[in-house]
Amino acid sequence: MASKKAALLIVAAAAIFATNGLYVRFLDLPVEALAAGRLFVGATALYVYYRFTGKSLRIKSVDGARLLFAAALFNALAFYTNFAAYALLPVTMATVLLYTSSFFSVVLEHFFVKEKRLRKENWLAVFLGLAGGGIIAYGHGLGTGFQANAGLFVGLASGVAYACTMVLAKKSIKANGCEQTTFYYVLVAGLLLAPFALIAHPRFTLETLGWLAVFGVVNSFVGVSMLLRGLKAVKPHHAIILVSLEMVFAAVYAWLLLGEAITPHVAVGGALIVVAAYLAEKEG
Repeated sequence: MASKKAALLIVAAAAIFATNGLYVRFLDLPVEALAAGRLFVGATALYVYYRFTGKSLRIKSVDGARLLFAAALFNALAFYTNFAAYALLPVTMATVLLYTSSFFSVVLEHFFVKEKRLRKENWLAVFLGLAGGGIIAYGHGLGTGFQANAGLFVGLASGVAYACTMVLAKKSIKANGCEQTTFYYVLVAGLLLAPFALIAHPRFTLETLGWLAVFGVVNSFVGVSMLLRGLKAVKPHHAIILVSLEMVFAAVYAWLLLGEAITPHVAVGGALIVVAAYLAEKEG
């Protein structure tokens, strides 16, 4: 029963995360401001929650602080490139490209975590994931124009950056703790993006500020909390399938609210990426 509840929490988190592209499309804000705003609101909500529950946010060592900063740097890059992809590409396609992080992380963990050996399933995951990304790129017209090329580039970059974030965050959790890592890699990422957000000269209204607050609290706090609680009771290779439902939810939202159709290339490429994600997380 506990595992079923945990699975439902992960599915609910996926449904929440799938709204990311809708916020980018509907809120009249530069992607830099939107990313920084979501991170700051999320960090504020996390701070209030951790203080209320008596959790310590003290960083334990200089090496731990370095790991946190590295994770935050890639988190900032992941947010910016992912939001830029939503602005340049169909929402479903940008969401699918973000999930290339699952198989990129396999290779990265091999270099960052020396004891992590690459198995044949891992190599197959990388091959299938790259094939899926290639099919999507071909279907979107790679090389046919600046916007298409830029969108595909930042979409794949978001997958690489998010993979780096997750690998470094795992190491930081061991060095600092879960609460410290979660709070600081969100807060510092927001600080890193803040100068770029100011340069973009965002024009805030009460309506956009209100929606930005909802975006930060629901997606960065509620969604992440649900995901972390669910992951405690669900095996990684099962969890990745449940989390991958974000792509399905994103496709449904985009179809209903934006009128975006799912192309065969995105469907096939997305399916290959889901299989790659499963193989990447499958226990040896």
